[in-house]
Amino acid sequence: MNSNDARTTLLVLECSPRGDASTSQHIGRLLADAMASRVPRMSVRVRSLAEQPLPPISADAALAFATPPDRLDARQRACLALSDELIAELKDADALLIASPVHNYTVPVVLKAWIDHVVRPGASFRSTPQGKVGLLRDRPTLVAVTAGGAIFDNSSRQPDFFRPYVEAVLRTIGIADVHFAAFDRTSGRSDPLGEGAAFVHAWVETWLGRGQALSA
Repeated sequence: MNSNDARTTLLVLECSPRGDASTSQHIGRLLADAMASRVPRMSVRVRSLAEQPLPPISADAALAFATPPDRLDARQRACLALSDELIAELKDADALLIASPVHNYTVPVVLKAWIDHVVRPGASFRSTPQGKVGLLRDRPTLVAVTAGGAIFDNSSRQPDFFRPYVEAVLRTIGIADVHFAAFDRTSGRSDPLGEGAAFVHAWVETWLGRGQALSA
């Protein structure tokens, strides 16, 4: 939590290729509005991974990832520039909101690309004999995730790799305060955006009722 005189920064990652027609983007923006209404002086930074997709990790970048910082040459440092930018952006954020659909049981390729750039040895985590240790500070993180079919309850016959994967990835870099606003069966709803708005209202009220706070 920042002091009353400081500005709180919320980083929003939007991952759906459907733009304004996307239920996950709609829910994510409503959640961002709910956070902003409860946190004085909140600054919201949106990175649209769908509109500006990140490149996959190149062979040169993969080699640079595995090279100790004191042994990097100029070309390798240039290969790490985008990763450095994304990690710095995340470090500067007091809270994180990821708005994403499920694609084939897990994360869309654009979110996977962001993960591949941000989860970097020596920069966002370090390896120890006991396992990986995150180097970034923890921060409140909301994940607005949607699926066309039934996937998020015990009656579903489809596997949910999205939530455990995202949770494991964020924990690897030091972010453990992660909460999912999961909304599925969108393909069978007559008004997914309207029902999504009602879902957000109920989710926020339940969240606050548990004594949680939508703040950084």
